[in-house]
Amino acid sequence: MKTHKTTANQSLLDFSIMSYGTLEGLFALSLLNGLAVIDDIAVGSLVEVADFEGKLISVVDFIEKNNIRPATGFTAVPIVEPLSGIDYWAIGIDFVIQ
Repeated sequence: MKTHKTTANQSLLDFSIMSYGTLEGLFALSLLNGLAVIDDIAVGSLVEVADFEGKLISVVDFIEKNNIRPATGFTAVPIVEPLSGIDYWAIGIDFVIQ
């Protein structure tokens, strides 16, 4: 069994792709690490990876050879206020005629 240290925005799905070359190992990783498949993983956490029969060796070799570290997690997106002013108003919604 191997352990990997997480980097920013990595999820169990990323580890499944990186370790097994397929998303089918996602549930095995979830059970092994006691995490839900959608849980956020803190940066620097250790994720245990066990052997998996459905491993796609060609994909894993490509990922390792090219030093790819999948990181598909979300980052905080700033909230953008909607534009306002007469150019953006709609009659009956923002612009009321009385």
